[in-house]
Formats: sequence, C-alpha cells, structure tokens
Amino acid sequence: MMKTTIFIALSIITLMSISCDNYEISDKQSDSFLKFYGAGLEDEGMQVISTDEGYLILGNIENPGRGKDICIIQTDKFGNSIAPINLYGGQWDDFGYVIKSNSSGYIIAGSTQKVESGDLDVFLVQINSVGDTLWTRSYGRSFDDEAFDLLMLDNNHMVLTGYTDSTDVRRKDFLFFEVNAEGDSLNFNFTGLEQDEVACSIVPSGNSYLLAGYSNRLATATQQYIKSIFVLRWDGRGSSIPYYHPIGASSEAVEIKALNQNEYILSCVVQPAQASESQIYLVKMDESGHFLWEKGFGERTVNTASDLYIHDNSLYVLGTSTNEETFGDMLILKTSLSGDNPSYFYAGDGTSYQGNGFDFTSDGGYIITGSNFVNNRSVITLCKLNAEGILR
Repeated sequence: MMKTTIFIALSIITLMSISCDNYEISDKQSDSFLKFYGAGLEDEGMQVISTDEGYLILGNIENPGRGKDICIIQTDKFGNSIAPINLYGGQWDDFGYVIKSNSSGYIIAGSTQKVESGDLDVFLVQINSVGDTLWTRSYGRSFDDEAFDLLMLDNNHMVLTGYTDSTDVRRKDFLFFEVNAEGDSLNFNFTGLEQDEVACSIVPSGNSYLLAGYSNRLATATQQYIKSIFVLRWDGRGSSIPYYHPIGASSEAVEIKALNQNEYILSCVVQPAQASESQIYLVKMDESGHFLWEKGFGERTVNTASDLYIHDNSLYVLGTSTNEETFGDMLILKTSLSGDNPSYFYAGDGTSYQGNGFDFTSDGGYIITGSNFVNNRSVITLCKLNAEGILR
C-alpha cells in the first residue's frame, strides 16, 4: 500500500522534484545532461525506460522514519520532472529491482519487509501510465523472498525469479513462480542444489525458461565454497537441469539475453580470489547448456556489470568502472555480437558514480540511471549520453 505519512512523503517529493543541471541543454534531445533527484540520504536509480514524453525512472529512496520506499520519477526528454514523485511500499523497507510495461501500465517487482518478523516477501506493484497504484501483492514463505527479474507472457501473465530462504540456516534456493494479470499466484516453485542458488535474470527458451545467476559450489581443491556462474533450465512444472560454468574465480551471471532461438549471452562479473579486482565477462551458450566462449573486459581495476542489451547487432553492458575500491564512473561497454572490438563509454568523476540501468533514446543516444555518492550518502542520478557516448 502507499505510505501514509503525508508530511514525510511530501517533503521527499518536494526535494526529489528539484533536479540539478551540471550541463547546459538546448532544444535538441541529442544534447547530453546529468541530473540528480532525492533527499541525499540513501537513494538509488535502478532502471530507466524511454517514453514518448521523456524518461521513467524506477528507484529506491530513503524515507526518514519509514525506511526505504520504491519510487517512480517521470521526466521530460531533458530530465526535468513532469509529475509528482510516486512512492510505493509498506511500513518498513521496500525495494524495487525491475519494471516492465504491460497492458495496464507498468509492473514493478522487488521485495517488501514484513512488520511482524522483519523478513522479506516478494512484492509486486501494478501502476497505470501516470504512476497511480492499481494493486499490490506480496508472496513468500517463512524467511526472505525477493524477485530480481520478471518476464511478461503473451496472456498478460508474469513469471518471476529471484531467491527464497528455504531453511532456518537461511540457505538461498532459486525461486520461480507465475502470477496472472491480477497478481494472483498460480504456483510457487523453488529448488536448490548447493549451498546457495540465486537467480538474477530470466529468458524464455522454447517451451521452458533459462534462469541465470550464481551458485555457491564446493571447490574440490580447497574445500571452500566459491560463487560460480549458474544457469538453470526450468520447465515451469518442477523439472530442472542445472548448468555451471566454473571460471576458477568468484563469478556470477547478472543478466541473460537471447541472441536467437538457439543461443544466449550472459553478462557476468568475475573476481579473482584474494584480489580487489573484477572484470566484466560475456559468455555465450547454446540451448543445450554448452558454453561456447567467454571473453573478459575492463580498462580499469574494478569493472562490474548490472544490465545487458542486444541492439543493432551489438552487445551493450552497463556497469561501473573504477581504479578505486568502491564507486567510480558509470560505464557502457559496447562490443560486436561475437564479443570483439570493445568500446568503452564513461560518465562521472571517477570516484562517486554507479550505473544500474539504461535504455536507448530516440536520437541514438543512451540514458542511464544509478547513484551519485558523497560521504556514504547518495542521490538518484539520470545521465544522457549522446550518440557518440559522450557526456559533454
């Protein structure tokens, strides 16, 4: 349900409605810009969608005295707010991770914190095109349950994936369930094969689905658990086939997309053991679970991935890149479909930005959302790069 503390909500809305320009803009959408929204507490942009009017940002914002709220920010094509900011959630912490358009407007998936126990339930919010709440639903068991991705089906049903804590030792199992257009749960499935199994992304594959994420697997040589790239084929009825891709370092798949009916691309983060370094990996696999090639990318010390697109015969990965140990620049990595000829586009000051989601603009540019950090606090960031990937 919507928050009921009117004064707090209105205070945040007032602050969020004021965006800050770092760059001049003209009447041409091709001009780049950098905007900030929020009260400067712990606010983050998660995903952004290009609309006819401009952009729609899904974010999470700190609501003083009420924990985290999910928020929607609607802007014009220059990043200026065009409507009051909408907040969604219960009495405690709420997180939105993914937003998709549907016949009623937009559906948001994430998690909500239960007042009685403090555990998390999967949370769905159906809104119309202007951000009004049409319905909310929560789903879960005794411990934590979160949804990190959802897939719209032709009949307006949705399938969601993430994780569920299956036992009192809080081991994570992968989660898969389907709801109808009104949010009624049609099934609630979970399974786990190792210490932890978490699904971050889902894609259809024939008459089944591929879920990509990570599994904590026991390494024979060290007898220690290591995070490994994990893909699970799931038929929606309980039959599953796991595929693992052991790179020999801590690794996880953050996104999976279909190249065609038979081949898929994974966007992954790989971190060597005992090192504060990381690379973005692109991994290609076929429908039988065979991993065909892997390629690492990154011009700096730490490179992480958060989003993946296939567009105009190219692969695009959004992430964060830095030579420091924490935050840095928002990064767009562009390669060919075979992972060759990489180009790197950066936006930020090298020390305080994080990229979480992006989309393409109607003029061939890029729109990015994420966070800007100052003294362990952050604001929601919206950054427009022109067609050359430049923030002028």
